[in-house]
Amino acid sequence: MGNGEPENGWMRQVLERIEDHVHLVRRFMAESERRWQANHKILCHMLEEIRKLKARR
Repeated sequence: MGNGEPENGWMRQVLERIEDHVHLVRRFMAESERRWQANHKILCHMLEEIRKLKARR
């Protein structure tokens, strides 16, 4: 039972890969959030412009 080193190494590799994936997913989500906020701002601005044009009629 004292020969657990390869399993520990394997487990460490698995955990490191999971950690890398979590970092990638977090970065992707942060970028998506920024993009969503930018698009939301653009859409709100467009709606505001449409309302102004309608009000002029």
